[in-house]
Formats: sequence, structure tokens, C-alpha cells
Amino acid sequence: MSGLIDSPAEAQSRRDSPLGPEAPTPPTLVRPRAAFLGLGAIAIYVVVGLVGLPPGPWGDSKQGPLVLIVCLYPLIGSVIAHRLRTGESYVVAWQRVVTRRSLLSLAGLALASQVFFAAFMAWKGHLPQWGHFWADPMLADLDARLHAGRDAWILLGPLTTTRVGLVALDFIYHTWLPALCLMMGWRAWAQDYRFFFAFALCWIILGTGLALVLHSAGPIFAHATAGTGRYAELLTHLASVRELRTHETYSTLWAAYSMGYPSSISAFPSMHMAMPTLWALACPPRLPRLRLALWIYAALIGVSAIGLGWHYAIDIYAAIPGVWLCWWIAGRLFR
Repeated sequence: MSGLIDSPAEAQSRRDSPLGPEAPTPPTLVRPRAAFLGLGAIAIYVVVGLVGLPPGPWGDSKQGPLVLIVCLYPLIGSVIAHRLRTGESYVVAWQRVVTRRSLLSLAGLALASQVFFAAFMAWKGHLPQWGHFWADPMLADLDARLHAGRDAWILLGPLTTTRVGLVALDFIYHTWLPALCLMMGWRAWAQDYRFFFAFALCWIILGTGLALVLHSAGPIFAHATAGTGRYAELLTHLASVRELRTHETYSTLWAAYSMGYPSSISAFPSMHMAMPTLWALACPPRLPRLRLALWIYAALIGVSAIGLGWHYAIDIYAAIPGVWLCWWIAGRLFR
């Protein structure tokens, strides 16, 4: 059945979802005029990024296919769950679970996410040219004052001074992209418009605007950008563990910047922390254990970002209220 009313098969598909019943219902625009203005601002951001700015760094060449593959998880998971619960064949399960609406939602997500991130990377790739890492000394000093005069990474103890600890932090940090794809696929399956509006606001307001206002490179680049040896001990520990993927990421970002190409070196606020925070806020109340797990994951990402030198602790702390503000704004517009 087409239109805004779900058919019995669509209702059954929600009951068979591996994450429980969640209706992909049409959104309610609480403030239509403000919502459309917000969507227009997002569209302008994307157009300027794609047309008005030179292309930014695209990052991992596998990122696009990863988004396309992983965002299908809710669809495939729902089909398998229906098969296990009913004993019906996979063909019948597919017919009962998969709807035109869910397929269009996931396809739209895959396309829109690639377009939006292409625009974002164009913006972010030029932040070092505009901001010149001026805020690093201030953020580093503020970080130390918040932690009794000590840099935050020191407080993590063996996590940053042992091979096992650094390998664990490196692994956790690099689960972020697959987790991002999974959560985007899940919320697209649920047609969570509030989530995606808040998602765009986070990358625009926090990842672009605030990142430019307080532009910084983070501890891992402090020696190269500011000539300070403040984090020499941390860098020595990192260099002693050669298998860390962090080294490859560092080399790629710094090579682009040093040659004058767009480079996405930007630390404040931490978008690695912002996204797990948004996931936890968007998790439906009927899934309290999953919400708790997402908050724990957010904490682990924050610890790994500090321990590997990508972020000051203040980058992590600032991301949380920033995301909450974006989530609140989205909630005022979409229900």
C-alpha cells in the first residue's frame, strides 16, 4: 500500500525488526517554516561546499562502498529475524519485510550522505588555511587547568604508555566509521527525520563553524604546527608502536597540509565524540540497554581520542553540550 498509511506487511516488518518495533512514520513538522528555512540553510552549505570551494580530502577510498554496504544492515537483519521467528523462506520473509518506503529511505540515505560529506570535506579541508591553528596554546593550557595542571593524556596511565593500551585505543578509535554507517542505516530504516536534521546541524555548526572559530590541530600535531615539545613524551609512546593505524592517518593529513593541499586537520570540537553522543540521544527510550551501550561507546571513543593525541580533553567535553543543542533544535522542528 502506498501513501502515508502502512500496510499490514509494513507493520509486520516493524515488529520483525532486529531492534524491535519501530514505525517508519511520516514526520510531524512542529514549526514548518523554521524547518524549511533550516533545510534551505543546509542545502546552501552543501552547494557552496560542492561548487564554491575546491574539492576537499576524500579520506579512505573504501568509505563510500562501506556506507552503501553497512547501511543495508537493518534491511538484511530484519529479513533474517523474520525468517528465524516464523520459519518462512527468505523469499517470503523478504516480501513481508521489505517495503518500497524502506528501500527508498535507505537509497536516499546512501546518496545524500555521500553528497553531504563531499561538501563537508570541502569545507573542512580549508579550515587550516583559514584558521591557522591559532587556538592550540589556549586549549592546551585550559585543558591542563581543568586537570590539576596535568595534560589529560597523562591521566590515562597505562593506556597511553603501554603497547597493549595503545593498540586497544587505536582499535576502538577506528571502529568509529563502521559504527557511523550502522547508526545512519538504522535511523534511515526508522525514518528518523529529527536524527538526520540534528546530524547535519552537528557537522555544520560544530564541525565547520565552531571548528573555524577555535581552530586547532590537537596534541598529535602540536610539535609540527606550534613548535612545542609539550607532547613529546606522548608522541614517543605512539612512535614505539608501529602497527597503529594512527600513524598512517597522521602522515596522510600532514602530507596534504604541508604541500598546500586541502587537509582536514581540526581538533575542536571532537566530531568523533559528537557522533556517538548523538546516537545515544537518538536511541529510542524503549531500548535502554542499547542506549547505555552507546553512552559507554561514546566514553571509550573519547578516551581513545585523548590517548592517541588527536584531541584535547576540552574537545571532548565541548562536543557533548554542542550535540545536545543540535538535538534540541531538531526536536523543536521535527517530531
